[in-house]
Amino acid sequence: MATEKWLSAREFAARRNVHYLTVMRWLQRELIDGVRTVKTPSGHYYLIPESAVKTFESPQMKLRKTNGQRKP
Repeated sequence: MATEKWLSAREFAARRNVHYLTVMRWLQRELIDGVRTVKTPSGHYYLIPESAVKTFESPQMKLRKTNGQRKP
């Protein structure tokens, strides 16, 4: 039986070619399956299963409507 390899948020971001803070937003919104949260005396960190790199689908970005006007 093979054991699952776990990735940090930074490692997951590098493999998905996205910014680390994007992954943190996904984690806070609970969009990535199988994540473990490890609590420490100074806070917490996330462990993401390596299998999620292939199975995770990025949420679609919402474009703001400008009604033909430029936003400053």
